Amino acid sequence: MLVQIGAQPNFGLLEFWGELSLFEGCDAYRLQVPQLKVHPHSFESINIPDVYPAGYLAENLGISVLGMHATCFPIVADIERKIAARARA
Repeated sequence: MLVQIGAQPNFGLLEFWGELSLFEGCDAYRLQVPQLKVHPHSFESINIPDVYPAGYLAENLGISVLGMHATCFPIVADIERKIAARARA
């Protein structure tokens, strides 16, 4: 698990996986931060398998507290789906 707290995320921590696809997040009321591009149904990174940016770090979520909560359920559902698929294999 990787947790980042601060005004600007340090995506350099993920550079091992190559160039990241970033989205310029914009919210009229709060921070303006680059966000990782994700699959919209699961919030899994399009660049790094099994990495799930949440909250402010996920593309197109809006930079708000609501966005932080909105990522939790699809992320957990996708991880559970992968665990079940691996158990069947």
